[in-house]
Amino acid sequence: MLLIYKNMPLGALINSHTSIVPVLDRMGINLGVGDSTVEDVCVEKGINVDFVIAILNTFLNEGYFPEKSFQTVSREDIESYMNSTYEYYLGAQLPVIEAHLMRLINGENAPLHIIKRMVEDIRLSIINAMGSDKKTDYAASDEYYQGAISLIDDVKNLIIKHISGRYDKNMCYALLFFLSSFRKDLNHHLRIRSRVLIPMMK
Repeated sequence: MLLIYKNMPLGALINSHTSIVPVLDRMGINLGVGDSTVEDVCVEKGINVDFVIAILNTFLNEGYFPEKSFQTVSREDIESYMNSTYEYYLGAQLPVIEAHLMRLINGENAPLHIIKRMVEDIRLSIINAMGSDKKTDYAASDEYYQGAISLIDDVKNLIIKHISGRYDKNMCYALLFFLSSFRKDLNHHLRIRSRVLIPMMK
């Protein structure tokens, strides 16, 4: 199990685990970190380093359970991270998927029109999860997340098993890649919610 510590160079960690880039971005940490350690970057940005460590270790390690030393993390930090996650899903991840899908759709391919409606339902699930979080109804939010994950699985299966006719194969492969990436991120985020974010909110 890889564990991230405060004294590790953040650039080397990003180089080895590029999947953490969107997670860092949600916490206000961008690329261009030089040779700074995780702690150096957090101090420079005014971000709680213990919060960052807990999030990253939970993201990277399925079996990781952070110590419950969350007293120094503010509710505002947690809400900011959750809001940034929704902004990333609704403003970055889903638009990329929708753009690839729109470039694939043509009049000859019925499954792609069905997929378009299913992707709209994925967006609605994320919006509903966001609304439930604002009401602190976290169980309902988790159900909406699980619904989005199931829809992604259905979309991938529909593409893999039933797409036919004329379509851009490279664009189709890219769409499958982005759907898989989104599903993986949602799973990681659900784990972060249950082990870090929601316990901190209570």
